[in-house]
Amino acid sequence: ALMESIPHPFVYYDLEGIIRGCNHKFESMLGLTNMEVIGSVIYSYFLGDKTDIHRMCDKKIKKDEKEIHYESKFVGRDFIFSKTLFYNTQLIPGGVMCVLTDISDLKQAHNEIVETKKRELTSSALRLIQISELNNNLISDLSKINAFTSKKGSEMIRQAIVRFSLSNDENFWREFESRFESVHESFYSKLNQLFPCLSPGDKKLCALLRLNLTSKDIAAITFQNPQSVDMARYRLRKKLNLNKEVNLVDFLTKFDE
Repeated sequence: ALMESIPHPFVYYDLEGIIRGCNHKFESMLGLTNMEVIGSVIYSYFLGDKTDIHRMCDKKIKKDEKEIHYESKFVGRDFIFSKTLFYNTQLIPGGVMCVLTDISDLKQAHNEIVETKKRELTSSALRLIQISELNNNLISDLSKINAFTSKKGSEMIRQAIVRFSLSNDENFWREFESRFESVHESFYSKLNQLFPCLSPGDKKLCALLRLNLTSKDIAAITFQNPQSVDMARYRLRKKLNLNKEVNLVDFLTKFDE
């Protein structure tokens, strides 16, 4: 009665992996009867490398005598396995109790949200490139006016260009970075952990490269020329201690896996 009151599939097995009991939800999940499940080996229901994962976790729980939680696939769905030891009357570990929580629908919903955010991030990056190119053209046109104005007018144009560039750079980056962090949540934390000496400019370049943007696109967003971006990429490789054989974009992709 106690096992059947558990709202999730539940099974317990001895230290050799022989199933000693389970609830109806566990039986239904396997499509087997109680008589078929009891006495069978728990690891026989896992395929390939999944068997090694469960054996390793069971070995750890027996050694540490602490409950453990981990994610793994089972019968084609995603589950959280929550395990703890049970003890006999002599307070000696007698086996493992396991509750399986199905998170398949939750993971699917999460993945759909992430994919939506990725599309929004890509759209945001493309929009920034387009706006930046328009602004660069505007700045270029303002610069050309210098030849047709007084010294005082030239200085006013120069100051306006500087203010305009700084303002747009800050606003553009704030929007982009917010969307970037919502998709690549662990990117900056891992980057800061392994390379704490990177400058804000280095981190900005890393984020843009993580999206596999070209030097031309990055130049448009950051109000630089492509040659300057290429030089910044070269300096970044040195700070990251990368040899010529390592692809910079592939290397950065690993920071949010």
